[in-house]
Amino acid sequence: IPFSLQGEFTFNRWDYYKSLTTFFEDVKPSFIVQNERTAGISANLAAGNKGLLRFEGLYSYWFDEYYQTQEFLSTDTADHTEFRSFIARATWERNTLNRKQYPSKGTYLSVSAKLVNGEEWTIPGSTSLLRDTTKAFHNWYGLRLKYINYFSHWKKFSAGMHLEAVAFDQSVFSNYISSVIAAPAFRPIPESYTYFMPRFRAHTYVACGLISNLSLARNFDFRMEGYAFNAFGRINPNSFTQAELNYTIVPAYIASTSFIYHSPLGPVSLSANYYEYQVEPWSFLFNFGYILFNSSSRD
Repeated sequence: IPFSLQGEFTFNRWDYYKSLTTFFEDVKPSFIVQNERTAGISANLAAGNKGLLRFEGLYSYWFDEYYQTQEFLSTDTADHTEFRSFIARATWERNTLNRKQYPSKGTYLSVSAKLVNGEEWTIPGSTSLLRDTTKAFHNWYGLRLKYINYFSHWKKFSAGMHLEAVAFDQSVFSNYISSVIAAPAFRPIPESYTYFMPRFRAHTYVACGLISNLSLARNFDFRMEGYAFNAFGRINPNSFTQAELNYTIVPAYIASTSFIYHSPLGPVSLSANYYEYQVEPWSFLFNFGYILFNSSSRD
């Protein structure tokens, strides 16, 4: 059985809502900046011709800066949260999709189990109603399932489904924003990785979607996607900017339509995307190349 050992060190930085400014305007800092450093080792086993079994041991250090409201001033100070943790994760994955991005054939199945043990430090900023530095220990475990299947093919048309489920026994952090940052995120389309969307983050959720793909010409596709997301314990802020869980079932929706050309150097796409509950729910994107990110210990 093919076997490998792999060591890794990853540095990630996500900068959300960075201000655009002219020479005479006051420059505001970003609403949220997430930083992550992860070191670890993994053992990988082949599971058939299309499958992989991976066992990981990681040490991760998160240090995030954020504001409790988007209506902050450049003179405000940000909240600061650090989280140091040890993570054990096992993943089984099988992939027969025909493309890395915007596939139209094949299946993808991933099942992972995760155990996290860590310590949080949070220093409140000027937009927080809390004033005391918080120290807390967090231990949680959980399962994540992701399944994509293009089950129907008729001439130049294909249809698929996307299922995703997460169940984490995770406690909230010291405030609302830090709790949302630490929660698993549902990001079904490439552009969704570039947004911070609290409504599509939760410790436990189920999401499903339908995908249709029409081949208009060789390497030229028209694609439509629609997804429904439901959290079982939605993370909401209380009157003191702390986090509380709301178990009311209220689905949220994501939709996308795209024209795609699969060039030898990567996909060229023009898409219109809709994210419910966002301040600006519609986005329009022209993109050349792959929208890909490093692996993250937060996943």
